[in-house]
Amino acid sequence: RLCDDDSIITNVLRTNEMQDLSMKNQKGTDLKPINDFYLNADVVCKMLEFKANKRYYTSLQTESQQRQEHFKKQNDVLHEYGCELEDEFTKIMKQIHNYRSRKQNMLTQLAGLLDKGAFSHLQASLAAKAR
Repeated sequence: RLCDDDSIITNVLRTNEMQDLSMKNQKGTDLKPINDFYLNADVVCKMLEFKANKRYYTSLQTESQQRQEHFKKQNDVLHEYGCELEDEFTKIMKQIHNYRSRKQNMLTQLAGLLDKGAFSHLQASLAAKAR
């Protein structure tokens, strides 16, 4: 549509002198009205381009802010989940350590029951730990 003579931009920017030129059908002796038309058209196109760029970058900024907020929320949830996993891991490691010490105590008691002479020193150390 930009090349159409009946386009909206052409109709808006057309001056009276240009309309007179087209009616009289002159052969290009006076180029000032046409040059003015092209200068005006260039200014309008640049203004439209600047407005379009402003809208584009505004919407891009809005979209970027929305994504940042979304990522922040995801990061908060992920951080909470990581903290919960860390707490669970600490609990499990404490249980493992507790079970290992119980196992060691039971093995020491079992060894003392099976052979009282060979493992009597273990029984004494176990009794000292229990106090």
